[in-house]
Amino acid sequence: MENVKQLYQYVSNNKEQTQCIGLTKEAGQFQGVVYKYGKVAIPDPNELSGESDLPLSFLYDIVDSNNLPRNWLETSEFHKLIGDILVDILDDQMKDGSVQFANTKPKETK
Repeated sequence: MENVKQLYQYVSNNKEQTQCIGLTKEAGQFQGVVYKYGKVAIPDPNELSGESDLPLSFLYDIVDSNNLPRNWLETSEFHKLIGDILVDILDDQMKDGSVQFANTKPKETK
């Protein structure tokens, strides 16, 4: 997506004191939805078979559905949209050096 930055803005959730994402009018039918990302997982490229895009998995919570039916927010279209936004955010964080990695694999014991 060429203009992904136009689809979202950062918003604060004062109750939880967390950074959330608010979808703008450019996001079409999803305008006004506010959500936050949970755990994001990027698999080790060495453990993948074949050549393809690196699969990104993530959890998210809807903070405000803007009165949209819940099933609208469970579609592949919505998931792709917020996945594209996540990739954009991660790309920006990689460029400015603010991304934080945590290895969640259990360490082997001898």
